[in-house]
Amino acid sequence: MQTVLLAAVRAVTLDAPYHDVFAPLVDDLVEALAGDDPAPFLTAVEGRARLLGAERSLHVADVLLAIRQGMQGVRGALVTSPQGALGAQRAERLEGEALLRAGMGFAEGLEQALAELDRTVATLSPIDELTGVAKPVEIDRQLAVELERCRRMDMSVGAFVVGVDSGGRARSKARAEADELLRRTARLLRGSLRRYDALGRSGDLELLAVLPDASRHGLQAVVERLRRDLAAECTPAQAAGVRFAAAHLDFVDLGAAELGELLSDGLARARATRDEVVWA
Repeated sequence: MQTVLLAAVRAVTLDAPYHDVFAPLVDDLVEALAGDDPAPFLTAVEGRARLLGAERSLHVADVLLAIRQGMQGVRGALVTSPQGALGAQRAERLEGEALLRAGMGFAEGLEQALAELDRTVATLSPIDELTGVAKPVEIDRQLAVELERCRRMDMSVGAFVVGVDSGGRARSKARAEADELLRRTARLLRGSLRRYDALGRSGDLELLAVLPDASRHGLQAVVERLRRDLAAECTPAQAAGVRFAAAHLDFVDLGAAELGELLSDGLARARATRDEVVWA
């Protein structure tokens, strides 16, 4: 019986790309027709469809048509043989289940492909997902652009870094609280800056703001406004965990890397001395 089934199933060939869909299922189909357990075949159908959906190499209609044509061809080859009549009946029963499982598998594969596409888009996006501000690479680029523009136009520039402490509690809880505080700080800071100021995430728990053509007094006012807003929205412990390092240049005489290092050193001093604001 199995020899007849094997010969009949393998004799079925379909036009590409349908044959490429159906051919990998042949061995499992033979086992399902010769025995009483269709589960391995149906699992193979679903897995094959899931793979094709994830690869986005075919439409679901092509996958379903390949399964349908393949099963019809198998039934046609088996029904001509008395020994294969039972297999033909089983193949007819299997076809509907196989089409259903193929549709389910393809949908899952397509969902995987879309999730991967979302991850790729998120990776390419210049916006940080947690804070809604520029990613580190983007804010570094904006800092360099603004410094060069202010140098050429003989304008002053201000910049400051905001650092959030993760705290000394259990790491997972402390990290979640620190992320929330960073997100809240970014939201408040966006509301304090001018339309043409730049804001981005410069480190794991740090934000960098760049204010071209700003006075030292204006820069200090933004920092103090943010501190007041944080004090109003956060607990005293949370607000005390936010540190600032600021720098103001009446004329630009250093590069982005040098300014970034200056601010980083200032933030380290603020954290070490427990000062809320350090002017670098």
